[in-house]
Amino acid sequence: MRAGIKEVLSADRLYNLTAIAQTGVECLELLQRFRPDLALIDINISQPGAAHILRELKVNFWQTRVCFLTEDEIPPDVLEAGKDVAAVFVNERFPEDLRDRLREIAADLINKTSTAANSQAAIRGPTSARIGSNRPLTFRQNQIVTMLKIGSSNREIARVLGVAEGTIKVHLHRIFQRIGVANRTQLAALSFAAEQAIAPDRKPGVSRKI
Repeated sequence: MRAGIKEVLSADRLYNLTAIAQTGVECLELLQRFRPDLALIDINISQPGAAHILRELKVNFWQTRVCFLTEDEIPPDVLEAGKDVAAVFVNERFPEDLRDRLREIAADLINKTSTAANSQAAIRGPTSARIGSNRPLTFRQNQIVTMLKIGSSNREIARVLGVAEGTIKVHLHRIFQRIGVANRTQLAALSFAAEQAIAPDRKPGVSRKI
């Protein structure tokens, strides 16, 4: 993996690097085995190529988001296949663009996680959205809890959500009061326990897998 890409991924704890593939065959095997939230793929991957990988994602209904590292031109067949799975294309010469797009994808995934948590709370009673309390958390509070569980700092959370760091501190204070905990560690532990009660087979605290 290019040094610049490693730097982008290692600079943010939102990302948990799961595996690296050298060929298209290895990439498909890893996608099937790990079902990551996001796959970062070189547009020139071969055996098979990028378009084939996108078609496999569609046929198998895998929910992995795909971000392709491109050169100046994107093959038409890849562009066409990418429409069906909302693929993202970033020129490899601009690491800052990659960082921005990855954060956008991470924020979208966090939003979906928070929405799912709120939906589960409405249907099943006390869940991770309530975290043991009779008062459900707001959508924004669930976003913050989701990121807190993967070790994100206040600054990192603020950057992804597009708010001031002080705003995150205020939200955390209100979450602590609502849930009845004293600190981030207690909140994360309680959230993990609620998460396991909902889905016992799920590994607690799984973060964005790339």
